[in-house]
Amino acid sequence: MSNILNYKDEVCKSNLQDWQPASLDEYNTVKKIPIFLIKLWNILNNSDLDHIIKWDESGMSFHICKRYIFSKEVLPKYFKHNNLNSFIRQLNMYGFRKVATFDKLNTPSSENHYEFCHKYFVRNNFNLLYYIKRKISSSKYSQQVAKNEILYGDVEQFNKSLIEEIKQIREKQLKTDMNMIALRKQNENIWKEINGFRTKYKSQHDNIKNLCEITTLIGRDIVEPKKILTNNILAIEKRNLE
Repeated sequence: MSNILNYKDEVCKSNLQDWQPASLDEYNTVKKIPIFLIKLWNILNNSDLDHIIKWDESGMSFHICKRYIFSKEVLPKYFKHNNLNSFIRQLNMYGFRKVATFDKLNTPSSENHYEFCHKYFVRNNFNLLYYIKRKISSSKYSQQVAKNEILYGDVEQFNKSLIEEIKQIREKQLKTDMNMIALRKQNENIWKEINGFRTKYKSQHDNIKNLCEITTLIGRDIVEPKKILTNNILAIEKRNLE
């Protein structure tokens, strides 16, 4: 808990007793709450100041009971200035609304008394402070609108460029697909020609093999009669010698 308070300038360590961070997410939430809201929360939860500033009985608003004492004693201690109007402007910037005396019957009607409320500034609900955001001034709002218009124009131009690029990519893809189809057909024709050459080669190979076998058989038939004739001549010559 002390780490949270150190992060927020160690404001009133004893005044956040109604809320304790239950997780790291809640701790990070506290770090995002403006210091002005935490200081205001701590002031209202300081019971020693109830005679000057305090929560309403409903817990939905707070009262500045003694404006002069608040500006001279409380503001310098917490905000380092004593300008009540500056404090009220800060409240307005964060969306606090001043409650008119006729809005509540039990509110004392006095020029020395102020009451303010905000739908997310509720007693015992410190975590709701996260949802209170500082208002954007009209000039800043205009600048933001202009930036958004420029950004929108840039996005629109980017979208047009992106669509055009997608069209070009699709056209290139279509051409590529057509080329692939043509290449496949060429490949099929080449394989058909190769298969035709293989068939012719096999046929020629078989023919050559058959011719070789026939030639071999013919050669054998010529050689064997010569051997028989030679043997007969030798036998006749042998008898004559005898």
